[in-house]
Amino acid sequence: MYFFLALLKLTKSYSMKKISSVSMLFMALAICLQLSAEKLALADLPPVVRLPQTMSLDNQDVFIDVNLDGVGDFLVRFESNPGASWCEIYDPYVTSPSPALGTPSVEPNEVLFEEEELGYYTTILNQGDTVGSTGDWYNYASIFRRSEPESESPLGSNYTNGALQGFIGIHYNASGGMYYGWLPVQIDPFGDWVTIGQGVSGSSPGSSVLAGSGSGSAVPVPFIASILGFGVIGFGVLLKRRKK
Repeated sequence: MYFFLALLKLTKSYSMKKISSVSMLFMALAICLQLSAEKLALADLPPVVRLPQTMSLDNQDVFIDVNLDGVGDFLVRFESNPGASWCEIYDPYVTSPSPALGTPSVEPNEVLFEEEELGYYTTILNQGDTVGSTGDWYNYASIFRRSEPESESPLGSNYTNGALQGFIGIHYNASGGMYYGWLPVQIDPFGDWVTIGQGVSGSSPGSSVLAGSGSGSAVPVPFIASILGFGVIGFGVLLKRRKK
């Protein structure tokens, strides 16, 4: 009798261990599948790039890194087909939430916009316009949208009468705070491309900045210094060649 009970206890213990091992195996397999899925999802995401960038059919989807911290602050998307083309800018989590983009901020990243008849368009600012808490902000807007026979532009009902050059106001998360800033933009009159340049951000969270102004730049000094350094070197080489 005691032998039988001992044998039954041993069998139960073995079965529980076996079940536990099988459970662990399935858990490990599930984790591997999850990691593989995340890896594939990351592979499908657009690249995080520095500015300037020219958006066109050759460069349709990118996450732009505004403050050079390696994190995509905005998704910019260019689309074109016969008779129509458009370029849009988004908070990166509106369309493609991903750990690769960093931790989502409490507030969405936004752009200054104006509402037209057929949608939201980025306000194209002039030199010296203030980028700050005033104005209308949203996490998505079209930089331009052209279609035939009627077209829309950033500021007007007709594409050819709209602003093709100026500055876009931005509000984005960086280092735990929300910064205002601006990005220079130029739109091709035929809607074949849009160029977005490196802009400037406020010197501290919440501080305003003037469009087209270099005051309050949050761009790291070493990066600017390196550009200036290369410029001086290049100029020196050019002078040396001319003397020869």
